[in-house]
Amino acid sequence: MPGARTTLYEGRGRVKRVMQAAGDHVSAAERRVSLRDYEVHLPWSTPLPPDVLVTPGSQVEVLESEDARMVGLILWVIGVAYSDQATAWRLSTEDRS
Repeated sequence: MPGARTTLYEGRGRVKRVMQAAGDHVSAAERRVSLRDYEVHLPWSTPLPPDVLVTPGSQVEVLESEDARMVGLILWVIGVAYSDQATAWRLSTEDRS
């Protein structure tokens, strides 16, 4: 059962398709699902509420985009990169549609 919805960030970011990933086809709940990888870049200064972590299984929803095909896209976090010299906060995600 999903937990309460928490908005961690709303604002400008970058969603970039990982071109090396061809997209795997898997079966889930008796239907075929394509997994396509994306990298989400958020401003490094994005604050997180106390005691909140972005972990695999968290979701990212694209609310606006210059590419209208991306609006409404739900991406599942599969990894989070931390670095003390990063210029952006990078989330590895996948589209499970």
